[in-house]
Amino acid sequence: FDADTAQKLLADAGFANGDGFPKLELALRQETPLRQAVADAVASELKRNLNIDVTINNMDRKTYMAGLNEQSLQFAMVSYGFDYVDASNFLSVFKTDGRHNWNDA
Repeated sequence: FDADTAQKLLADAGFANGDGFPKLELALRQETPLRQAVADAVASELKRNLNIDVTINNMDRKTYMAGLNEQSLQFAMVSYGFDYVDASNFLSVFKTDGRHNWNDA
């Protein structure tokens, strides 16, 4: 993570010092204190480095999974386990039109 480059890119996009940047909501499935700590760290670093506010939304499993499947979550912390070692199992995560809605934009 290059904070200086990120700050420049935000400024170039019209969000100098994070001003006017839309609020972000980080969806988190309630499970472990470790996940909460990671989400807190992500929110803290975005605020500290880019002045971007992040609200952490702890969700029950059913609501969280429905949001993922409907692709309605703005920003989600997802852990992923692979059930077998095969390239297709790993690469499907990065399919733009796939279930995970991955995009490198």
